[in-house]
Amino acid sequence: MAKLYINRQIRLGDEVIDEAELLKRSNLIVVLAEPGAGKTDFLLHLAGLLGGDSVRASHFATPSYVPSSGALVIDALDEVARIGEVQLNEIISKASTHHVTTTVFASRSGEWDSSRNKFVEECFRFEPTIIHLKPFSEAEQEQLFENWFSMANFGEFAQEADRFDLRPLLGNPEFLQLLGRAYFQNDRKFSSKSQIYAD
Repeated sequence: MAKLYINRQIRLGDEVIDEAELLKRSNLIVVLAEPGAGKTDFLLHLAGLLGGDSVRASHFATPSYVPSSGALVIDALDEVARIGEVQLNEIISKASTHHVTTTVFASRSGEWDSSRNKFVEECFRFEPTIIHLKPFSEAEQEQLFENWFSMANFGEFAQEADRFDLRPLLGNPEFLQLLGRAYFQNDRKFSSKSQIYAD
């Protein structure tokens, strides 16, 4: 079965835009999202649209890595941020020296702050576009769920999730998949929150 990709809705300030509009507006982008929100799939998709590669920050930091000419898409800056500020700044600085059409950085929201935006701006000499991935809508959740669990009914699953106030988590694709697995592990019936999280 082919992997399903759903075009993402993106929050840019007070606006909601799509991927095509984002790429029209900026060639220096910082993507922020919560863990499991689908950043990696989004970046792979963007890299494909831009004719470049998506690379983890830790790999980009190695001397042997040479980016393709189209675009530079760097994922998982949050992993490097945990090692230290110096290493993270070196990656941003190194990225600014490559002559590519578009540069995209991505990080977990909690590992990025305004001082990092300022450092990106100093290195590239113009302001980056800061975006957040919006959670998947209910219709998109249904598409994903039925792609992963083809014999299941999303409505019945969502009713079970509602019984334990889990519906807000379903917009995050990783939680959606984990809860779907727990649902089937328990014969399509949740018994308690503790059991759901244990599964």
